[in-house]
Amino acid sequence: MSKQSEIKNKIWKNSYPKNVKSEYDIPKQSYIEAIEEIADKYPDNPALYFLGSEFSYKEMKSYIARFASALKKLNIKKKDKVVIYLPNCPQFVFGYLGALKIGAITVPINPLFTKSEIQYILNDSEAETVICLDINHRNVLEIKDKTKVKNIIVTNVADYISPAKSFLGKLLKKIPSEKYDKNKVHDFRDLIKIDELETNIKINPEDLAAIQYTGGTTGLSKGVMLTHGNIVSDRFLAYTMMEQFVDKSGENILALLPFFHIYGQVVLLGNSLAYGHSLLILPKLDLSLLLNSIKKYKSTIFYGIPTLYNAILKQQGFEEYLSSVKFFFSGADFLHSSTADEWKKKTGKDIIQGYGLSETSPITHVTPFDKVKANSFGIPIPNTHAALIGIKDKEVINKIDTEGELVINGPQVMQGYWKKEEENKNAFIKINNEKWFRTGDLAKFDEDGYFYFVDRIKDIVKYKGYLVVPAEIETLLYKHPKIKEAAVIGVPDPQVGETIKAVIVLNEETKVTAEEIKQWCKEKIAPYKIPKIIEFKQELPKTIIGKVLRRKLRESK
Repeated sequence: MSKQSEIKNKIWKNSYPKNVKSEYDIPKQSYIEAIEEIADKYPDNPALYFLGSEFSYKEMKSYIARFASALKKLNIKKKDKVVIYLPNCPQFVFGYLGALKIGAITVPINPLFTKSEIQYILNDSEAETVICLDINHRNVLEIKDKTKVKNIIVTNVADYISPAKSFLGKLLKKIPSEKYDKNKVHDFRDLIKIDELETNIKINPEDLAAIQYTGGTTGLSKGVMLTHGNIVSDRFLAYTMMEQFVDKSGENILALLPFFHIYGQVVLLGNSLAYGHSLLILPKLDLSLLLNSIKKYKSTIFYGIPTLYNAILKQQGFEEYLSSVKFFFSGADFLHSSTADEWKKKTGKDIIQGYGLSETSPITHVTPFDKVKANSFGIPIPNTHAALIGIKDKEVINKIDTEGELVINGPQVMQGYWKKEEENKNAFIKINNEKWFRTGDLAKFDEDGYFYFVDRIKDIVKYKGYLVVPAEIETLLYKHPKIKEAAVIGVPDPQVGETIKAVIVLNEETKVTAEEIKQWCKEKIAPYKIPKIIEFKQELPKTIIGKVLRRKLRESK
């Protein structure tokens, strides 16, 4: 291995925006402390907007404190696990932060999960408490006896919007609801009526804040163990990259991306509320509601994913709805250059990319706002060290424009996977006696220390001895005027190793044959990279955050 000094020489340090340092002292706080301090500093400032309702920082802090008190009264203690089985809504904020306030460990999960998926996570996490929607409470009740669950806390999306809107929404079935037996479950609103109890529980940076289950794109989800120190450091360090570009306590931030995902939890919820900004919460993707809400509330910061940007680009005249937005961000998946270029052409603004994983709380890299480079996901945030290692020999790579596996060392790196000893052995590598996390992503960097995503190592196709990068072929296919989406995978073939297959979604009311696409590719890439199999689909399988589920494509016949 290379010397530690060579790995940590930070060739990107000269690329930081002015006044941003490469190292900071990180606050010794729990996840919620900074949020409570902001609530005391700006009590009347709006914290949350949700379907016409508004909560000031003072009101939000009170709800959080009362919910924490309710949990304490239910005998939920420090280190107990609380599953948050909710979509984006005020109750998620109150429940998540209320649990953290008493030192409980949160386990946020997808509100679309089925009974079997929930049962797996409940048993794996050993959770005893679940907060869920009324329409989902039966999923929990029916498996309760197969788990350690003692408390089921039930709410409805409309519980914290105006009574008139709530009544009308349920009457017109726009807001689904389901009756529940209060003898079997607890009502969220009833619990939160409690007076605030003393909840001054000592929370240390090394205490677990969350068990964050990975998306499960490659099989059963693994629980990522994140401490208060992990998340606070990531939130604080990432914010140093944007602090001088934003108005203190004055931004309105779109919160469409799900809070149960690490992107939503830390980048949106935590990073906004800890610095006094307002969250415009939307419970689900509705493009009309999205655009009109941004226009009404004059949102200034937009966090998205590539599929969301692609969907908005299809909306006629969308630009006028986004005129208040100063910064557009993208993460969670690869942003194709065709999307970024079209967005810049229509809005006049760059999409600022970042990089991270659940295992890194999540942010490791952010593109400097004042120097965006095409296709780059940016430079490591302060206190964060990044390196590349060879796929086979695991030797550190110090050459620019040379591909290798991205490894990360920093205060935001997880403690490990919950109860997964073998996976933990493979997840980390020792470099000069320090533990580095292996991302599983193939990347490269340039002379300024900007990093570029190449592909997931496990997705690389091995064809006739060639290593073929699917993202390269997908980027090309996205440039075809009739192709809306594309995913490239390898199909096992004893003759060649893996055959290259492209799964394609066409734009509406367009037609093109597989042979025409192959001919189009011939002029642009080497023959061995041209997909041998092309399949057309109506849509690609995706996670709720928008990542293509290549596992599903490989499994489909």
